[in-house]
Amino acid sequence: MFDALCSHLDEIETLPPNSEVLAANELSAIQAIATQTPWRGSFLGTQYHPEHTLAVSAAIIEMRATQLVEEGFGTEPSEIAAIAADYRALDAEPTRRDLIWRHGIASEIMDPIRRTTEIGNWLRTVIEPRRFVA
Repeated sequence: MFDALCSHLDEIETLPPNSEVLAANELSAIQAIATQTPWRGSFLGTQYHPEHTLAVSAAIIEMRATQLVEEGFGTEPSEIAAIAADYRALDAEPTRRDLIWRHGIASEIMDPIRRTTEIGNWLRTVIEPRRFVA
């Protein structure tokens, strides 16, 4: 189990044929899948965002501030904006233990290598070997 930056308004409800659920949590029963395509290809899909930095997450949080308040993640948009400001500060200075602790941010989110390991493993073990097959 690991923490990941997650922001989505849509989610998979029905798996495509030849799919396997790779990750799930209390927010979504399908957070990641692997699928064999009809053409013998491979697809890995995630609902979470290993490519996001905290600055990207801050922008999304600000953009959705009103909706996040409506969903109970804050009492007013200024509260949400303060969280976004903390994320931007932490993105600029990743050693800020005070902000990491305040927001309960796991080390796998702070470390870009750990955050992207799953996608990298898939590329190395599934995609790259196929690149050399005629």
